Amino acid sequence: MMAHIKLKEATWWTWLLIAGLLIAGLAGNPIMRQAAMALAVAQALVYLAAHRSVLHFPTQVRVAYALWMAASFVPELTFMYWIQTAGTTALVLFGYCPLARMLLVFPWNRSVPLTWRRLATIAFHPPVRGSVLGGLPL
Repeated sequence: MMAHIKLKEATWWTWLLIAGLLIAGLAGNPIMRQAAMALAVAQALVYLAAHRSVLHFPTQVRVAYALWMAASFVPELTFMYWIQTAGTTALVLFGYCPLARMLLVFPWNRSVPLTWRRLATIAFHPPVRGSVLGGLPL
């Protein structure tokens, strides 16, 4: 487990802060949820400004993350907030990012056809070092 706790990486600390804010929001402090939203949007904007393309995979993850969180503010979609909190916690503790894996299903993030076997690899392969985009054996 310790291999996925990346104390020297600023992005890991950002995700840790967001996870903490999300958990505090679930514990009943709505301002923390709003702070998590602000941080997620800021992170997405920084990546968009730096990479100038939503096709850049880490930027896609951050933009999709912010959009997912925005959607969770719709009362009928509050369940998405719980999913996001669980996924962010999994990323911080275990290095497994469910959202990044979901984004691998889209055709612009693959150079090979999507098969049931590849779908299983995307979903169930253990966390990889670096980006899941290049690290999974697809």
